[in-house]
Amino acid sequence: MAIYDAFVSYSHAKDKPIAAALQSVVQKLGKPLFQRRALRVFRDDTSLSATPHLWPTIEQALGQSRFLILLASPEAAASQWVNKEVAYWLEHKGADTLLIALTDGALTWDNATNDFARHADVPLPPALAGRLESEPKWVDLTAYRAGANPRDAKFTELAADFAAAIRGIPKEDLLSQEVRQQRRALTLAWSAAASLLVLGGVAAWQWQTALSAERVAIEQKEVAQEQRDRATAAEHTATEQKQIAEQQRDRAERTLTAATDTANGLVSDLAVKFREVKGVQLSVVQGILDRAKGLLDELLSFNEVSPAVQLNRITSSAELGFTLAQQGSAKGRQLAAQAYQLAIALERDHPGLDGLDEAMGRAAEIMGQLREREDAQDALKFDREAHAAFAKCFDEHPKDIECLKRQFTVIGRIGNISFDQQQYQEALSIYQNSLDLAMTYERLAPAGPDVGLQIGGRHNHLGRAHLQMHNVDDALREFRLAQSALEPWAKDPKASTTFLLELSTTYNNIANAIVSQPKPDRGKLQEAIGYTERATKLLEDLAAADPANLFYWSNLALDYDNLEYLNGVIGNRGAQATYARKRQQAIENGKMLSPRPVAQSSSP
Repeated sequence: MAIYDAFVSYSHAKDKPIAAALQSVVQKLGKPLFQRRALRVFRDDTSLSATPHLWPTIEQALGQSRFLILLASPEAAASQWVNKEVAYWLEHKGADTLLIALTDGALTWDNATNDFARHADVPLPPALAGRLESEPKWVDLTAYRAGANPRDAKFTELAADFAAAIRGIPKEDLLSQEVRQQRRALTLAWSAAASLLVLGGVAAWQWQTALSAERVAIEQKEVAQEQRDRATAAEHTATEQKQIAEQQRDRAERTLTAATDTANGLVSDLAVKFREVKGVQLSVVQGILDRAKGLLDELLSFNEVSPAVQLNRITSSAELGFTLAQQGSAKGRQLAAQAYQLAIALERDHPGLDGLDEAMGRAAEIMGQLREREDAQDALKFDREAHAAFAKCFDEHPKDIECLKRQFTVIGRIGNISFDQQQYQEALSIYQNSLDLAMTYERLAPAGPDVGLQIGGRHNHLGRAHLQMHNVDDALREFRLAQSALEPWAKDPKASTTFLLELSTTYNNIANAIVSQPKPDRGKLQEAIGYTERATKLLEDLAAADPANLFYWSNLALDYDNLEYLNGVIGNRGAQATYARKRQQAIENGKMLSPRPVAQSSSP
């Protein structure tokens, strides 16, 4: 059963930077707004020569991949591990799903021998010699071997050759999706910026009006005092006007505070929305967010010393910084770091300020997310600080279950760091802690699909770790617990699309665990087919309600592919042919469609 869309085989000695850049673009190119990635790509980041016991894990990943992307170079040609991966692929998958990215050296196809021309420094592993029936898909990336910016237009266009081949759609359709995403982002951004502008103008006008009225009242009162003996009526009038002016000023201050809070919320929301839309040029993102931040700064300047206002600044600056940093802007990292330092200063000067723990936790959480790919230990420091802040928030406000929810979410992220480092036993322990807190959340929160989503998501994390450790029975147990948490709410009107997608993923997880058992018999394979069909039925219902959504058709194509394979294994040729036709139809339905967001609740 295919878990990965592609496996990247490369030499760790020289090709790690370009392998990482290529993986990033292939995974995210044409990604729907609501989805973390369009494709799932396996790229081992560990030197097998240092840890040869990892080969069974690599072999399993190869077996669970649909395409092999070979980074061809003299170093790759000399690597016994690259040769081993290619040999495995040719033996079990064939050359039709082999894609080649040339990172160094030269490749020339020889029609006479129906093979690449062989010379002393040919950048191909020996396992490929004489194994190709026709010239495979290959792209020259030698100009980017030292590393590439995933946002580089030329590099993106080259990487699109691989993404389009894997997804089975024309390259020009895939690239056109990026343009539509950019237009959608611009429409959203300018709409939010216009709303901020109106709010800022109204608040500033009322502020200035109140100040002017107050100055007039004071002047009138001074005149009335000088003429007290002669103009008692005038003094009375001035007093009334002063009271009116004070009321206007109080009203303006309340309006300014409300406008500032609203602006903070809109700026934060704008920053989050930009993280959902990929493909927008960095200069465009920076220009729009800078304009929004400038308006917010103007509002904040009227009352910048207020602790409550500074608290709001932490949240908006952290979210803005996170978005810009994800776009590759150093300014974004600086802004996120400033928000974190402001939170520390506010905690020092105003300990116990209501809402500070949650804001502090979010600022630290963002710092951890920005550091996790560069320095895992540094990221862990921030994640643990965020966890402590959210834990304190919940301890002091036991009814604030949002802090509890953020707490076990951060713990899950700490577990993901261990999982990515292949420390699966440690990840299991951390995931279990996350589940324990989620169960506390289950006791406090109203029963419903959201709680089922959180509990089900935790069990799926545990099952994923067990499966990587080849504890198939334990993995199956966790996946079935996820099923038990999710299924009772499947028909609930409040069940979100995210909930239904998580349930569909759970069914596929169960099927994958069943077929991963040693020598599954026909009965087990039929059970796996049943679960895959249940996952498929959920996606079919979603696609029927929203037939213009590319995400559904892409995932349906994968499910149909698994069903075609499993029915072929048990010899059910009729079902195998049916699902082959359905897979092709899903691919055809997905062509010429642009990704559209679906309604979501909180992600597990």
